Amino acid sequence: MRPQWLEEPQDRTLEKLKYRDLNGRFTVGNPGGPGRPTNEVMRAKRVKERNEEIAREEYIISQQPPEFKETLEKAMNGDLIAINKVLRVLR
Repeated sequence: MRPQWLEEPQDRTLEKLKYRDLNGRFTVGNPGGPGRPTNEVMRAKRVKERNEEIAREEYIISQQPPEFKETLEKAMNGDLIAINKVLRVLR
């Protein structure tokens, strides 16, 4: 009888190969992995950057004349000319 520590790596190797074909590619039924983990610091940084961007856009819009708000409303409804004008202001 073989020692148990010799058999464990073989079992794990077979388990890993269960979802791969002969070329090493994943096959149908592969459960996948957890994906790329997100770091709490990076997540907080992205939230902060997005909030700053929103605040900047809201400030720029608040400084525009009332006619711009009409143009912005048209842009929100899909008017391409209005969208172009709004994007020029926000750059």
